[in-house]
Amino acid sequence: MNLRPLRPDQQQKASARWNYQHNSEAFVGWVNKLGIERTWAGRLAHFLDSRFKLRRVALLFLYSIALSFFISWDFELTYTGYREGDLATTDIKSPLAFEVVDLEETNHRRLEAEESIPPVYDYEVGLYEQLINRVGVALRNMRTMLAQAHVGKGQHPVQEFLSRQSDFESELGGLHISKGTFLWLTKERFRPTIEATATQVLERWGSQKIVEDLDIFRQSRKRIIVNILERNTKSEEYIQDTATLVDANELKRKISLQNSYPGFAKKGSDVTQMNEFIKSLIVANLTMNKQETELRRQRARDAVAPFIVQVKKGQTLIRMGAPLQKTHVEMLDELQRLKATRHQDFVSLVTAIFFVMLLLCYLGYLSRFMSRVYVTAKDAAAMGAILFVAVAMMKFMLFVANTALVDRFTTVPQSFYVYIMPVSFGAMMVGLLIPFGEVVWLFSMFFSVVAGLLVERSLPFMVITFTSCIVAARGVYGCKKREDVYWAGIKTGLINACLIFCVTLMTRPNPQVLKHDLLWNTPAGFLSGLLACFIALTLIPLWETLFVYTTDVKLLELSNLNHPLLKELIVKAPGTYHHSLVVGSMCEAAAEAIRANPLLAKVCAYYHDIGKTDHALYFIENQRPGENRHDQINPGMSKTILIAHVKDGVEKGLHYKLGKPIIDVIEQHHGTTLISFFYHKAKETEDSEMHEVSEDEYRYPGPKPQFREAALCMLADSIEAAARSLDEPTPARLQSIVHNIVQKKFLDGQLDDCNITLKNLTLIEEAFGKILLGVYHHRIDYPTGSKTKRNHTTTSVS
Repeated sequence: MNLRPLRPDQQQKASARWNYQHNSEAFVGWVNKLGIERTWAGRLAHFLDSRFKLRRVALLFLYSIALSFFISWDFELTYTGYREGDLATTDIKSPLAFEVVDLEETNHRRLEAEESIPPVYDYEVGLYEQLINRVGVALRNMRTMLAQAHVGKGQHPVQEFLSRQSDFESELGGLHISKGTFLWLTKERFRPTIEATATQVLERWGSQKIVEDLDIFRQSRKRIIVNILERNTKSEEYIQDTATLVDANELKRKISLQNSYPGFAKKGSDVTQMNEFIKSLIVANLTMNKQETELRRQRARDAVAPFIVQVKKGQTLIRMGAPLQKTHVEMLDELQRLKATRHQDFVSLVTAIFFVMLLLCYLGYLSRFMSRVYVTAKDAAAMGAILFVAVAMMKFMLFVANTALVDRFTTVPQSFYVYIMPVSFGAMMVGLLIPFGEVVWLFSMFFSVVAGLLVERSLPFMVITFTSCIVAARGVYGCKKREDVYWAGIKTGLINACLIFCVTLMTRPNPQVLKHDLLWNTPAGFLSGLLACFIALTLIPLWETLFVYTTDVKLLELSNLNHPLLKELIVKAPGTYHHSLVVGSMCEAAAEAIRANPLLAKVCAYYHDIGKTDHALYFIENQRPGENRHDQINPGMSKTILIAHVKDGVEKGLHYKLGKPIIDVIEQHHGTTLISFFYHKAKETEDSEMHEVSEDEYRYPGPKPQFREAALCMLADSIEAAARSLDEPTPARLQSIVHNIVQKKFLDGQLDDCNITLKNLTLIEEAFGKILLGVYHHRIDYPTGSKTKRNHTTTSVS
C-alpha cells in the first residue's frame, strides 16, 4: 500500500499514533470536511438512496446500458465502399435487417402502369350534324350575297366578293377552304346541288368515329377510352377498339377517288372541285384529351408503391468476384445511411431503460412476496456475468453461422443455427450456484427477453428459451452426482425438440418446407440441451473460483472421503472422524425430511469439526479410557481450547477453499452455546474477590445458525455426542435425548436466526431417532471358551 508522512503540524497532534496513515483514511477525512451531507443536495441524495435504493438502481442502469450496447453491437468485417462496376473482393453480407427501395424496378413498374392506361378521346356526337347545318347556312348566305353583288351567271366575280372567303370560312366553323375551291364555288354560284352533295357525304361518314391520324394506334395502342360528349347529357365513356376507327387522312383519300356525283359531269373538273370542297369539310370527331390522359396516367403512376427489397440480417448481398450493379450500390449506400442515422445510442438507451424496468419489477416481486429469498451482491454479479457470457456466445454463434456456414451449407435452414444455440446453460449455472428457485425463474424470464431481442425480436424463440431454461434449472436442482447434469441436458434437449417441432408446424404452411425444416430444427433443439450441459459443467468451476461459490457439483467432490482434510482427520482424530460420519448421516436424513439440501448438510457435517485435529486429545471422543488432559489444566484454558477448534476449523476451511456455506457451518455449529461443564467447574473454584466467572466467557462466540443446514449440524452434533456417552442406548433413552437437546437448543434461542419451524423440529426429531437407533441398536455378548466368562467386547448383529 502507499503510505504518506503526516505534515509537521500534524505530527504533534498525532504523537500517540503512527506517523503514517493510509490514503483511504485521508480521502474519507477530506470528504467529511467538505460537509456534502449537510447541503440540500446531499440530504436529497441521502433521502433518495434510503427511500428508493438509488445506488442500486444506478448500478442496474449501468449494467443495462452495457448489456444493451453489447446486444446492438454488430461485427463488421467487410468493406462496403464499392462503386458500380467494381468486383466484390469477398462475400458482402448485411450486418442488420433493413429495407431499400429499388428505384430501377420501381420506375419500370410505374412506366408499365402508365402505359397500361389507354389514351382518353373525346367523341363529339353531334359534330357532323352541326357541320351540315353550317355548310347549308354558309352556302345560302353566299348565294344571297352573290345575288346582291349583281354578279350575273357566267360573269367573273368581282374582287371585293372574293374577299368574302374569310366570312365563308368563319360560317363553316373556321374550316380552311382553298382559294381555287372558293373560286369554283363562286363560279357555281353556291348552287343547292353542292349543298345536297356535301350533306349526303357528311351524313354518310358523320356516324363514324374519325380520328386525325390512325397510324399512332397501329404501333402501340389497341384500345382507347372514348368519352362521349353530348349536350344536356351526362358524359359516358367506354373502351373502343382502334380497329373500328376511321382515319381522317384515309377518308380524304377515298373521297379523292370519287368520280361522279349527281348533278355533276362524270369525271369532270367539277367532280374534282367537289371532292376538294368535301375534303375540306372532313374533320375528326374523336380528338385526344391530353390533359385527362396525363392526369389518369399520373394517377396510375402514383398508385404504384415503391418496390421494397427486404434484406435480412446476414443475407448475402454480393458474391465474391461478382460485378456490382446499380442495385447493389444502392443497397450498400442505404446500408451505410442507415448505420449512420440509426440513432444507435438512443435505441440502446431506450433498451437499457426497458431492462431496468423489468429488473425492478422482478426485484420488487421478490421483496414483496418472497421474503425468505435474498439476492446478495455476489449473486447479482455472478448472474450478470453469466448473462453477458450467454449473450456473447449467442452473438458469436450467429456471426459464424451467417458468415461461414449459411452459404456453404445451403440445404441447412437458417433456423437450425438459431435453435442449436445452448441458451439454457445460463439457467443451469444459476440453478447450481443459487439455491432459490424463484431467482432462477426470474433470471430465465429476463434472459428469454434478451434472447428474443437478440434473434430478430422473435416471440417463439423467446418462449422456447424461457421453457428451456426452466427445464434445465429444474433438472440440476438437488443433483447428487455429475451424471445428473448430463441427464438434465438430455431432458432439456427433449423438451426443446418437442417445442421446436410444434413451433415449426405452426409457422411453416408450405408442406415441402415444413418437412425439410422439421428434419433439421427438431434435432437442433435436442443438441442445444446437450451443448448446454457440457458448457455449464465447463464453466461452473470457473464461477466457483471467481465468486467463491459452493455448488452441488463441488459438494460432490468434497463428499469424497479421500479429501486431504478428512484423511488428516481420520489419522489425527479418528473418534472425531467417526463422529462426523454419523452426524453427516443424521443431517442428511433430517434435511430430506424438512426439504433442505441433503448434500450440503451431509458435507458440512463431514467438515464441521476439522479444527479438532490440532488438539485432538483434548476432545473426549479421541481420548483413551482413563486419560483426560483437561484434568491437568484449569477450566479457562479448557474453554479456550474448545472454542479454538472453531477458529482453527475456519482457517483450515479457508486454506482448502471449502466454500462459504461449509465455513459458515464450521463457525455456526455451536452458535452461542454455553460450555456448561467447564463453566460449572469454574464456578466451583472461582474466587469472587479476585474474579467473578461470567457465563458469557464460557459461551462460543457464534454466530447462531443462519440457515437450516447449519442448525441441523448443531443439533446432530450435540445429540450424537450425548448418545455416544450412554452406557445402554435403549430406544426410549435415545428418543428422550433427541427431544431434550432439541428443546434445550430451541429454548436457548440458538434456532432463532434460521428458518426452522416447529413442524420442522418434529420431523428432525423423527429423522434423528431413526439414524441413532440404527447406529446404537441392541447388542448381545457372544460366548467365549469359558462358560463363566464373558467377553464384553460388543459386536453388531447384522
